[in-house]
Amino acid sequence: MLPLFILTGSKPIDKRLQKVPKAPNIITLNEAGTFGIDETVVGNIHWLEYRYHLEKDSSWEVYSSSRSSGSVWDKIDTTGSLSERYLRYPAYRYYPVVGISHEQAKAYGVWRSKMVSLRINQLTFKELDPFKWDTDTIWDINYRLPTEKEWEQAAAGGLDLGKYPLGTSEIYGLYKGKDWKTAFKYADSTWTKESFKKSFKSLNNKNIKPNINCLDCYPEGYPDFLTKNLTKVDPFWGISVPSPIDDFYAHPPNGFGFYNMVGNVAEMVEEKGIAKGGSFAHTQKECDIKNQILYDGPQAWLGVRYACDIRKIKNPYR
Repeated sequence: MLPLFILTGSKPIDKRLQKVPKAPNIITLNEAGTFGIDETVVGNIHWLEYRYHLEKDSSWEVYSSSRSSGSVWDKIDTTGSLSERYLRYPAYRYYPVVGISHEQAKAYGVWRSKMVSLRINQLTFKELDPFKWDTDTIWDINYRLPTEKEWEQAAAGGLDLGKYPLGTSEIYGLYKGKDWKTAFKYADSTWTKESFKKSFKSLNNKNIKPNINCLDCYPEGYPDFLTKNLTKVDPFWGISVPSPIDDFYAHPPNGFGFYNMVGNVAEMVEEKGIAKGGSFAHTQKECDIKNQILYDGPQAWLGVRYACDIRKIKNPYR
């Protein structure tokens, strides 16, 4: 009997390509590990990294086209602080990038795919120079905007959306207030220190802390000084800036481990002009996972999260 590889005419399998690699920030949603979605939305820190590389190795035109729009904050922040500082300021590094268009989001996905694919193949074949990879096949890590169906699957977290339209059974969590003195800085002038301290401490261990950042997600009786939409003191400059938006780890993950798929910022999908999940500027009902939110350009409440496909392709460097 002839050996199998002669009968089939195939080459021996490259053992280095037998295990599907783990794509950065991706939670896999299929058994093969070849499809998944970002654990979080893309943050300011990721967009700044992107622009840093474009400035180094791209034309001025390409670099300029990646600039986000700070003016999207103008209607929300009359002080101009967020317009000037939101993307670049260290305090907002781990906040969602906003003010970008559908086209800019797709361009970032192409760049991210190239960078991650290069690095994963460098690690796989233990060689930095792709022209020295001794293989006919390499990994292709493709980051793209998810379809509505894919996005909804991830946002549901394994729950029945008919029963849990927000993808969670716990809209509110336990409030664990400790630093009443810091909170007092943002309190209305009608509060005295003693009455504020008493009220603040009485909230501990009550199910009043919203697990979703949306326009009307605060329960009745929730004190104004604890809402996220109040002015706060910027820790770097010591000035007051409005902060309706949260960082992307501010709320508990859903059943699949995804953070803030509902509320905080709405998220683009493959179809231009349609966003999902609602935001700090939308009502709880508008945040329903099945709901579509329409947009016609960059918004302060609109961010992006990517789907990722992992496959083997012919080595283009050979």
